[in-house]
Amino acid sequence: MKVLTIASLISFFTIGLSISLIALFSPVNNIVVGANTIFDPIERPDSGNVEAITVAPIIRSEVVIEDFSIQIPKISLNKRIVANVDPINTAEYLAVIEKDIAHGKYTLLPFQAKNDGNVYLFAHREGSSGFFNRLGELQKGDEILITFNNELYVYSVEKLFVVNPEDTFVYTADSAYPALTLQTCENGNTQRLIIKSKLISVI
Repeated sequence: MKVLTIASLISFFTIGLSISLIALFSPVNNIVVGANTIFDPIERPDSGNVEAITVAPIIRSEVVIEDFSIQIPKISLNKRIVANVDPINTAEYLAVIEKDIAHGKYTLLPFQAKNDGNVYLFAHREGSSGFFNRLGELQKGDEILITFNNELYVYSVEKLFVVNPEDTFVYTADSAYPALTLQTCENGNTQRLIIKSKLISVI
């Protein structure tokens, strides 16, 4: 029986480490950056399986926005939208929603959510900047029109519901269908009214 010397142990360890590093940084294991989030599911050619990496969605939008606005005929709303506003940064979003409707930066822009995903907009409900003051009048089937870079996105209201401020699931990019989410205050500032709509056509 042979006794391993210190030199042979070091040599064995070095070879093993080199093999591990080569495997780790091989092209098969490279992270693929997708269109909607920092990490998309990675398909490994050797197995054919899809391995999903779970991270908070961070949208990368380099598109030049020429026109972004909302119209809701039922409540006579026609207002400009400011894109990629941080709904967690109070100073940032308050400066925007005093004058306009805000689009949540952690969600998709309309052109990114034609098949699935969520476009999230929010605004005040009260005061001179209460542009969403009549959202509560909407019903299932009412139309919401979004104009984005010369395309018209027609959404149909699916449901209205109320959440608590800490229910942040409403402003993620996740949705199994192409969705538009509108949010404003409810019961003073203690809750949030959510209008969930589904994309029905792009003109």
